[in-house]
Amino acid sequence: MTKILEVSQLIQETAPRYIRTKITAIDNTPSDDMDAHYEVLKSGGTSNVSAAFAPFPDKVIWTNFSEYVEEAYDNYTPYVRENLHLRQVLGYYIDARDPNRPVEGKLLSVCSAIELLALWHAREEQISEATGEKIQHLITKLDVETNDLAQMVVSEPSNLNIPEYFWRDARNHVSHGAPNMPIGDLIATQGAVMVLLKRIIRNQLLGSENESFEKLYSMELRPSISFAEES
Repeated sequence: MTKILEVSQLIQETAPRYIRTKITAIDNTPSDDMDAHYEVLKSGGTSNVSAAFAPFPDKVIWTNFSEYVEEAYDNYTPYVRENLHLRQVLGYYIDARDPNRPVEGKLLSVCSAIELLALWHAREEQISEATGEKIQHLITKLDVETNDLAQMVVSEPSNLNIPEYFWRDARNHVSHGAPNMPIGDLIATQGAVMVLLKRIIRNQLLGSENESFEKLYSMELRPSISFAEES
Protein backbone atom coordinates (compact mmCIF):
# COMPACT_ATOMS: atom_id res chain seq x y z
CA MET A 1 0.00 0.00 0.00
CA THR A 2 2.83 2.41 0.80
CA LYS A 3 4.35 2.06 -2.66
CA ILE A 4 0.97 2.53 -4.32
CA LEU A 5 0.44 5.76 -2.40
CA GLU A 6 3.93 6.93 -3.33
CA VAL A 7 3.51 6.44 -7.09
CA SER A 8 0.09 8.14 -6.91
CA GLN A 9 1.84 11.34 -5.79
CA LEU A 10 2.55 12.29 -9.40
CA ILE A 11 -1.23 12.41 -9.96
CA GLN A 12 -2.63 13.54 -6.60
CA GLU A 13 0.21 15.99 -5.87
CA THR A 14 0.14 15.34 -2.15
CA ALA A 15 1.95 12.87 0.08
CA PRO A 16 -0.11 10.56 2.30
CA ARG A 17 0.38 10.95 6.01
CA TYR A 18 -0.50 8.04 8.23
CA ILE A 19 -2.66 9.58 10.95
CA ARG A 20 -5.67 8.11 12.66
CA THR A 21 -7.53 10.06 15.32
CA LYS A 22 -10.00 8.30 17.60
CA ILE A 23 -12.21 9.89 20.25
CA THR A 24 -11.69 8.14 23.58
CA ALA A 25 -13.55 10.49 25.92
CA ILE A 26 -15.71 13.60 25.99
CA ASP A 27 -15.63 15.73 29.13
CA ASN A 28 -13.80 12.88 30.88
CA THR A 29 -16.56 10.40 30.04
CA PRO A 30 -15.22 7.41 28.07
CA SER A 31 -16.88 7.10 24.68
CA ASP A 32 -17.70 3.43 25.35
CA ASP A 33 -19.83 4.51 28.33
CA MET A 34 -21.99 6.87 26.29
CA ASP A 35 -25.38 5.94 24.93
CA ALA A 36 -24.44 7.34 21.55
CA HIS A 37 -21.77 9.42 19.85
CA TYR A 38 -20.40 9.86 16.36
CA GLU A 39 -16.95 10.23 14.88
CA VAL A 40 -15.89 12.00 11.71
CA LEU A 41 -12.93 10.39 9.98
CA LYS A 42 -10.46 12.72 8.34
CA SER A 43 -7.79 11.93 5.78
CA GLY A 44 -5.00 14.15 4.71
CA GLY A 45 -1.44 14.38 3.63
CA THR A 46 1.86 16.14 4.09
CA SER A 47 2.28 18.64 1.31
CA ASN A 48 5.35 20.64 2.24
CA VAL A 49 8.76 20.40 3.85
CA SER A 50 7.48 21.20 7.32
CA ALA A 51 5.12 18.20 7.20
CA ALA A 52 2.09 20.40 7.86
CA PHE A 53 -1.21 18.57 7.67
CA ALA A 54 -3.30 19.36 4.62
CA PRO A 55 -6.41 17.77 3.11
CA PHE A 56 -6.27 15.68 0.00
CA PRO A 57 -7.36 17.47 -3.19
CA ASP A 58 -11.12 17.88 -3.47
CA LYS A 59 -11.08 16.49 -6.99
CA VAL A 60 -9.17 13.49 -8.24
CA ILE A 61 -9.42 12.45 -11.89
CA TRP A 62 -10.06 8.73 -11.80
CA THR A 63 -10.38 7.91 -15.55
CA ASN A 64 -7.69 5.20 -16.06
CA PHE A 65 -6.01 5.87 -12.72
CA SER A 66 -5.99 2.19 -11.77
CA GLU A 67 -4.13 1.32 -14.97
CA TYR A 68 -1.59 4.04 -14.22
CA VAL A 69 -1.02 2.72 -10.70
CA GLU A 70 -0.62 -0.84 -11.96
CA GLU A 71 2.01 0.07 -14.54
CA ALA A 72 3.84 2.58 -12.35
CA TYR A 73 3.87 0.14 -9.45
CA ASP A 74 5.47 -2.57 -11.60
CA ASN A 75 8.24 -0.15 -12.59
CA TYR A 76 8.66 1.22 -9.06
CA THR A 77 11.04 -1.55 -8.17
CA PRO A 78 13.17 -1.57 -5.01
CA TYR A 79 16.11 -0.52 -7.17
CA VAL A 80 14.27 2.48 -8.61
CA ARG A 81 12.69 3.40 -5.27
CA GLU A 82 15.78 3.12 -3.09
CA ASN A 83 18.94 2.91 -5.23
CA LEU A 84 17.87 5.63 -7.64
CA HIS A 85 16.19 7.49 -4.75
CA LEU A 86 12.92 8.06 -6.62
CA ARG A 87 11.06 7.94 -3.32
CA GLN A 88 13.05 10.99 -2.17
CA VAL A 89 12.60 12.64 -5.56
CA LEU A 90 8.82 12.30 -5.21
CA GLY A 91 9.11 13.97 -1.80
CA TYR A 92 10.92 16.95 -3.32
CA TYR A 93 8.21 17.08 -5.99
CA ILE A 94 5.52 17.40 -3.32
CA ASP A 95 7.57 20.09 -1.58
CA ALA A 96 7.68 22.07 -4.81
CA ARG A 97 3.88 21.85 -5.18
CA ASP A 98 3.24 23.68 -1.90
CA PRO A 99 1.50 26.97 -2.85
CA ASN A 100 2.57 28.60 0.40
CA ARG A 101 6.30 28.35 -0.32
CA PRO A 102 8.18 31.19 -2.06
CA VAL A 103 9.26 30.61 -5.64
CA GLU A 104 12.90 30.33 -4.57
CA GLY A 105 12.09 27.45 -2.24
CA LYS A 106 10.02 25.68 -4.87
CA LEU A 107 12.83 25.99 -7.39
CA LEU A 108 15.38 24.63 -4.93
CA SER A 109 13.18 21.58 -4.34
CA VAL A 110 12.79 20.97 -8.08
CA CYS A 111 16.52 21.37 -8.69
CA SER A 112 17.32 19.03 -5.81
CA ALA A 113 14.95 16.39 -7.21
CA ILE A 114 16.38 16.49 -10.73
CA GLU A 115 19.99 16.57 -9.59
CA LEU A 116 19.46 13.72 -7.14
CA LEU A 117 17.96 11.40 -9.75
CA ALA A 118 20.58 12.49 -12.29
CA LEU A 119 23.37 11.75 -9.81
CA TRP A 120 22.35 8.16 -9.22
CA HIS A 121 21.76 7.49 -12.90
CA ALA A 122 25.24 8.89 -13.56
CA ARG A 123 26.78 6.66 -10.91
CA GLU A 124 24.96 3.68 -12.39
CA GLU A 125 26.60 4.38 -15.76
CA GLN A 126 29.88 5.55 -14.18
CA ILE A 127 29.90 8.86 -16.05
CA SER A 128 30.63 12.45 -15.03
CA GLU A 129 28.76 13.67 -11.95
CA ALA A 130 29.16 17.34 -12.93
CA THR A 131 25.78 19.05 -12.73
CA GLY A 132 25.26 19.81 -16.40
CA GLU A 133 26.63 16.53 -17.71
CA LYS A 134 24.61 14.32 -15.37
CA ILE A 135 21.40 16.23 -16.14
CA GLN A 136 22.05 15.88 -19.87
CA HIS A 137 22.59 12.15 -19.39
CA LEU A 138 19.35 11.80 -17.40
CA ILE A 139 17.28 13.68 -19.99
CA THR A 140 18.74 11.61 -22.83
CA LYS A 141 18.44 8.27 -21.03
CA LEU A 142 14.79 8.79 -20.09
CA ASP A 143 13.97 10.37 -23.49
CA VAL A 144 12.42 13.51 -21.98
CA GLU A 145 11.37 16.39 -24.22
CA THR A 146 12.88 19.70 -23.04
CA ASN A 147 13.04 22.03 -26.03
CA ASP A 148 9.55 23.49 -25.62
CA LEU A 149 10.25 24.25 -21.96
CA ALA A 150 13.69 25.67 -22.66
CA GLN A 151 12.20 28.11 -25.18
CA MET A 152 10.05 29.52 -22.40
CA VAL A 153 13.21 30.43 -20.49
CA VAL A 154 15.86 31.30 -23.09
CA SER A 155 15.38 32.61 -26.61
CA GLU A 156 17.85 30.23 -28.27
CA PRO A 157 18.37 27.02 -26.27
CA SER A 158 20.73 25.72 -28.95
CA ASN A 159 23.21 28.44 -27.99
CA LEU A 160 23.55 27.02 -24.49
CA ASN A 161 26.51 24.79 -23.71
CA ILE A 162 24.07 22.16 -22.42
CA PRO A 163 20.56 22.96 -23.75
CA GLU A 164 18.98 20.36 -21.47
CA TYR A 165 20.21 22.37 -18.47
CA PHE A 166 18.37 25.54 -19.48
CA TRP A 167 17.63 26.68 -15.90
CA ARG A 168 21.27 26.94 -14.80
CA ASP A 169 21.17 30.71 -14.23
CA ALA A 170 18.03 30.48 -12.09
CA ARG A 171 19.49 27.61 -10.11
CA ASN A 172 22.69 29.54 -9.46
CA HIS A 173 20.69 32.65 -8.55
CA VAL A 174 18.77 30.91 -5.77
CA SER A 175 21.75 28.82 -4.65
CA HIS A 176 24.56 31.37 -4.85
CA GLY A 177 22.94 34.79 -5.33
CA ALA A 178 24.34 35.29 -8.82
CA PRO A 179 23.58 36.07 -11.56
CA ASN A 180 20.84 38.57 -10.77
CA MET A 181 17.43 37.59 -12.13
CA PRO A 182 14.10 39.48 -12.20
CA ILE A 183 11.38 37.79 -10.18
CA GLY A 184 9.22 37.37 -13.28
CA ASP A 185 11.96 35.38 -15.01
CA LEU A 186 12.46 33.32 -11.88
CA ILE A 187 8.76 32.44 -11.72
CA ALA A 188 8.71 31.48 -15.40
CA THR A 189 11.78 29.30 -14.99
CA GLN A 190 10.40 27.58 -11.91
CA GLY A 191 7.22 26.74 -13.80
CA ALA A 192 9.12 25.28 -16.73
CA VAL A 193 11.45 23.20 -14.58
CA MET A 194 8.50 21.95 -12.53
CA VAL A 195 6.91 20.54 -15.68
CA LEU A 196 10.26 19.03 -16.62
CA LEU A 197 10.45 17.24 -13.27
CA LYS A 198 6.96 15.82 -13.82
CA ARG A 199 8.03 14.53 -17.23
CA ILE A 200 11.15 12.97 -15.74
CA ILE A 201 9.17 11.17 -13.03
CA ARG A 202 6.58 10.08 -15.59
CA ASN A 203 9.18 8.60 -17.93
CA GLN A 204 11.01 6.92 -15.05
CA LEU A 205 7.78 5.23 -13.97
CA LEU A 206 6.08 4.65 -17.32
CA GLY A 207 8.74 4.88 -20.02
CA SER A 208 8.63 7.35 -22.88
CA GLU A 209 5.59 5.73 -24.55
CA ASN A 210 2.89 6.87 -22.13
CA GLU A 211 0.27 8.74 -24.15
CA SER A 212 -2.57 6.65 -22.70
CA PHE A 213 -2.19 8.38 -19.34
CA GLU A 214 -2.15 12.00 -20.55
CA LYS A 215 -5.59 12.73 -19.06
CA LEU A 216 -4.22 12.16 -15.58
CA TYR A 217 -1.73 14.99 -15.49
CA SER A 218 -0.66 18.14 -17.30
CA MET A 219 2.80 17.99 -18.83
CA GLU A 220 2.54 21.37 -20.52
CA LEU A 221 3.51 24.74 -19.13
CA ARG A 222 0.58 26.95 -18.22
CA PRO A 223 0.28 30.16 -20.28
CA SER A 224 2.01 33.12 -18.69
CA ILE A 225 0.05 36.21 -17.68
CA SER A 226 1.35 39.69 -18.47
CA PHE A 227 0.24 42.81 -16.63
CA ALA A 228 0.27 46.23 -18.24
CA GLU A 229 2.38 48.83 -16.47
CA GLU A 230 0.56 51.87 -15.13
CA SER A 231 1.15 54.97 -17.18
